[in-house]
Amino acid sequence: MGINFNEAYSMDTFFSVLFSLTNKEPSPRISRMRIKYQKQFDQNIQYSLYYIAKTFKTIGKLKRALEVCKECLELNPRFEKALKLQNELLKDGIHS
Repeated sequence: MGINFNEAYSMDTFFSVLFSLTNKEPSPRISRMRIKYQKQFDQNIQYSLYYIAKTFKTIGKLKRALEVCKECLELNPRFEKALKLQNELLKDGIHS
């Protein structure tokens, strides 16, 4: 099929092709696998955004760090590390 599983939407492509070949609803096991991979993908993005925000903070681009931190919190509003970073940035005088 030529799918690179390291790319962001590879699992969606894989499942779409799989479902189209079978012409029937996915089994509960396949559905759970799809949800698992989507959660892992979302978590990877969340951590990437958090570390990008930390990098911006380190190099002194606080406004940009806050923007990226907010993007991270859109994925998971309860992500404690991002909440803590956002509070630090707001205390440093950066406002939206």
